[in-house]
Amino acid sequence: MGFRISQCFFWLALAVYFGGLAALGPLAAYEIFTVIPANHARVPGMSTQLDQPRQLAGDVFGHILKAFNPVELSCVAVLVLTVGVQMVFYLRWRNPWNIARVILVCAVVGVTLFDRFYTFPRVWNQHRLWVENVDQHPQLAATHRKTFEALHAQSEHLGEIELFLLLALLLVSAAGVQQPERDKTKHLTTMGSAAN
Repeated sequence: MGFRISQCFFWLALAVYFGGLAALGPLAAYEIFTVIPANHARVPGMSTQLDQPRQLAGDVFGHILKAFNPVELSCVAVLVLTVGVQMVFYLRWRNPWNIARVILVCAVVGVTLFDRFYTFPRVWNQHRLWVENVDQHPQLAATHRKTFEALHAQSEHLGEIELFLLLALLLVSAAGVQQPERDKTKHLTTMGSAAN
């Protein structure tokens, strides 16, 4: 019963995490960066030196990603907790599928934490410094823009790696992780004791 409950939480967290990233990346980002520039949106007070529609699209998508961060971290915590509980109480380390799942969960945790606590804040900071200096200090703004673009590309690659790892985790969990069999000897002994 405990294994089944932990599996429910595991699959729920994996579905929300994988589904959320898949929806945000290929779908939401494409629509936001297509619709807003196509409508030539303008932002009052924003520098005319900037591509305002693209900046607005970036701000919108950036805030969506920021709002998704707590959901993502919660899902990571649930994945770690459920797999940890299963490996301690229900599953065997001799099974290569179980080992593969533990490795994948550790990889997901590493990539997610690096992206959320190292890359993502720096992307925001460099973007802010670029926009703030674009009129008064164009050379400084150009430097921040270059750094922003490099960090942004890194963050996109990390997101792709996260999706790949989550897909692999889904496939490994579905294909190889099975509910442990009850100990038949212990079950028969218990039944015999109850009969006596």
